[in-house]
Amino acid sequence: MRMCVQVDVIVNTVAQDLDLSQGAVSSSLLAVAGPGIQQECRTQVPAGQRLGVGTIIRTSGHQLRCKDVLHGPCIKWDAGAGNCEQVTVSISLPSILFCINIITRLLCSVSCVAAFISPASL
Repeated sequence: MRMCVQVDVIVNTVAQDLDLSQGAVSSSLLAVAGPGIQQECRTQVPAGQRLGVGTIIRTSGHQLRCKDVLHGPCIKWDAGAGNCEQVTVSISLPSILFCINIITRLLCSVSCVAAFISPASL
């Protein structure tokens, strides 16, 4: 079943190096959006630099069915051994509120770290 939804914003979790070819969600977004989205990330955080956990950058949607994409790294998962869940929750809520505050439209799609989205579904 193919599902196409028009949204205003996609919130994407990424690695701190902003390599969108890594991870199921980021690589699916890159496949649909095209290389321009990775280039736009690189203009804000050059290759070799890292984006801090809790920091968010904004790019246009390029060929995605959205206006903007908000990219933010999450802490590396520790399988419940440490405080990863608390840190992730404390980052996620402000990220969602940031999304709502800076974008004037109402629809917001939030991707999950563990989501598996095929490019055909975007």
